Amino acid sequence: MTVKFKVGFTISAETLFGIIAKFLPVDDLNVEEVAPAEPRAIAKAPRLALRPPKPNGRGPNLDRGANGAILAVLADGQPHRYRDLKKAVIAAGLAGTGLGAKLTRLRELGAAEPLGDGSWRITQARKTA
Repeated sequence: MTVKFKVGFTISAETLFGIIAKFLPVDDLNVEEVAPAEPRAIAKAPRLALRPPKPNGRGPNLDRGANGAILAVLADGQPHRYRDLKKAVIAAGLAGTGLGAKLTRLRELGAAEPLGDGSWRITQARKTA
């Protein structure tokens, strides 16, 4: 079995002609200079315009799902801790993960507000509605 190698290297013209003159005493020798290859320009992909999200016109449903389970617990007007809200969401047959995000969204919507001690309560506007 033969093993083949391909070797590429770059040398200066003076060195090349010196080697050729020593090892190849040829009278009629043509040597051609090869210009360095120009780096190819990388074609950039066109940027896609991002579409704005389509409004669904409904907004979040505060009476169903995890929002409904959270607000049902908070409906008594008393402050409730995070763990109590998580138990209520799980008891409603929903996943308890993402509860923090739900509470943050309810705070942004003005439906629930955090108290300084880690508990949550329904907002006054929601109580009267």
